[in-house]
Amino acid sequence: LITARLALDQGREVFAIPGSIHSPLARGPHALIRAGAKLVETSNDILEELGPLFHARRELQRDTAAAKAPEDPQERMVWNALHEDTLSLEEISERSGLTLSALSAILLNMEIHGFIAPCPGGRFCRLSGFR
Repeated sequence: LITARLALDQGREVFAIPGSIHSPLARGPHALIRAGAKLVETSNDILEELGPLFHARRELQRDTAAAKAPEDPQERMVWNALHEDTLSLEEISERSGLTLSALSAILLNMEIHGFIAPCPGGRFCRLSGFR
């Protein structure tokens, strides 16, 4: 509750899930809602509030990164290996011919610069803005 109150004081987004009016445990969320926290009944309430920000940020990253492609020869090898696939570290190594130790640093750099993204299962993919 202290963190939420400080966030409200700083003008940050705060969400609260209301509880039963008969439960003493619900006093905190109810106080936050009275203080300006967004009432959350479903996940759609959060998406409604933050969804446009998420999509705008993702579009900005995509547009920024789409203006360039990897210039480094090793990054270009990884780029070509990924093509339209979602690959594991081992699969990228096999396709690119790079060692696993070299590949780790290259993937990190490419991720930092917005060319690729980590995917579930320890896999990597190009960001959708790149073709």
